[in-house]
Amino acid sequence: MEMKKHHKTILLVHLEESQFISKFTSVLEDKGYSLYHCQNIEQAYIILGSKSVDIIVLDMDEGYFEAFQFCYRIKKNINLQKIFLIGLSAAHSRFDIYIDAQTRHDRKWLNCDLFVHKPINATGLYLLIKKELAILEGIDSTELDSENINNI
Repeated sequence: MEMKKHHKTILLVHLEESQFISKFTSVLEDKGYSLYHCQNIEQAYIILGSKSVDIIVLDMDEGYFEAFQFCYRIKKNINLQKIFLIGLSAAHSRFDIYIDAQTRHDRKWLNCDLFVHKPINATGLYLLIKKELAILEGIDSTELDSENINNI
């Protein structure tokens, strides 16, 4: 299954784990995605001001306030609000705070399109992205499930 062209560029923000970054980069580049990676939100704004980005994967564990503010600014900006924004957090395991973001209504206050509890591996995150984009694009779940996970 080929993803539509408008979902091919991903910006990774704050993802510090080098093994995760290299595996995630490998998985996504093999699938035809282009990736940008930045260490902080200031760099993310610079990239967003000069590059076309379709998906943002934001690690929300470093600087929660800035991360929530970043999500808010993206979703309130008419030029950026269509970017599919994924928030990653380990708040439930680090602080015993469980963020329930299963429904669109639950995610609205987060200003995220998808909220993922860490830990998650690169393949798992790719499959979640693929599933969510398929739902947005109206792709049948049987077509989505046809890809062999071992080939990722």
